[in-house]
Order: sequence, then structure tokens, then C-alpha cells
Amino acid sequence: MMKHSHVLFILALLLLGIHASWSQVPQLVNLQGRIVVDGTNFDGNGLFKFALVRAGGTATYWSNDGSSVNGSEPGTAVMLPVSNGHYSLLLGDTTHPNMTALPATVFDNGGVWLRTWFDDGNGSELLTPDRRLASVAYTFLAANVEDGAITSAKLGSGAVTSDKIFANAVNSSKLAQDSVVSSEIETDAVGASEIAAKAVGTGEAE
Repeated sequence: MMKHSHVLFILALLLLGIHASWSQVPQLVNLQGRIVVDGTNFDGNGLFKFALVRAGGTATYWSNDGSSVNGSEPGTAVMLPVSNGHYSLLLGDTTHPNMTALPATVFDNGGVWLRTWFDDGNGSELLTPDRRLASVAYTFLAANVEDGAITSAKLGSGAVTSDKIFANAVNSSKLAQDSVVSSEIETDAVGASEIAAKAVGTGEAE
């Protein structure tokens, strides 16, 4: 039985290409790692399988070929070149055979762990321990907020204060008809200096 020691580093979330909106950010996580077989840095093509799982592997959120269930080993592998023990790839890069797209919904889960299997030609072996993905991957969530997704119901009471509103950001075109009535205006809140010339005509005064 081969013996592997495995050191895995989650480096960064890569945002590649030119896209029309944040909602089109590609779901790619840059992964680099090191494989040692029987005390020697591995060289050559290796077969890798990947799954993103819940802690302990009790649920699978994503796997390289979509076949993993409850942390089980995927059915097919991704072949990667390994040089002096080092390898790298983009999880979710569908240009690799047997690699499925990585949906942002994976990171709706509170904790996501990467489970990896490696085969140097002598049989597939689970590399331990699973590695928790760093918080950088969770920028998928922020990058994929759809237009109109943040409504007034999502804002806490007092979340938007006057110092967060640009000067002149709220003008008459932003106010619905009859949305501001005299009972909503504090006494002496609007002085003569605050009223533009001809802002109030005879037809608009109460």
C-alpha cells in the first residue's frame, strides 16, 4: 500500500475574464498542494478526486464529477501533472475532463471542507485530514447578489442613517406623490434658506 503525506493550501478565489456583472463571476477556487509518496516528492501525472463536504463528510455539497454522496469518493478522476510534489488547479474549471462547475450555492453552507483522493497508479487513496476552505471562497456570496435582492425587508431598523446618504441624493424625482406630508416634517426643519426659488407655487401650498 502506498503512503502519502499531503499538505494542502487554499490560496485564493480567482475572478477571471471580463464579465457584464458581478452575478457572472466564474465559480473557480485556486488550489495548490503537495504530494509525497513513500517520503519522496511525486513526479508525473496523478489522478485526483475532489469533494466539498460538510465537516466529517456527512454531506457532499459538490464533487469533481458530481457523483459523490455523503462524502463518498467520486467515480472518476481529474488527471493533473505533478512536478517535484507540487500540483495546482482551479476547482470548478470545466475545461478539465471530469470537472463539473462549482455553484456559488455551495457556500450557502456555514462550513465547507475539501476532501481529496489521489492515485499514483497504484490505487486511489483518501488524503487526510480534510481541509476547511478559507473565508475567501465565501466572497462568492457577495459577488452573486442579484439586482433587487436587497429590499427594505433586508435592512435593519436604523440601518440607513443620514450620514450614509450622499448630499442631494434624495430629490423630488425620488419621492412618490404625497409621500412627504406636513405631519412628517419637524417644526422649523425647513427654513427659507432650504427652499429653492419657485420650489413651492401657489398650487402646491396648503
